[in-house]
Amino acid sequence: MKYALIGMVLLCMTRLAPAQASNLWHYSTEDGLPGATVYRLAQSKEGYIWIATDYGLSRFDGHRFTNYDSELGLP
Repeated sequence: MKYALIGMVLLCMTRLAPAQASNLWHYSTEDGLPGATVYRLAQSKEGYIWIATDYGLSRFDGHRFTNYDSELGLP
């Protein structure tokens, strides 16, 4: 009985709490990412997002991708 009451209180609390909106974006090769498989992500001090994919390295500045691949000397 005690656990049922606690469960009801928690359920009511979650119903009353407003949900936060999340900002999630999905990028693909159509958006300029060099490959569909991502192995690593890192953020530089300057704020760039570096993405290691199966077809090269990419730098994302929040708007567009700059791609680095074997043509630029990456193994």
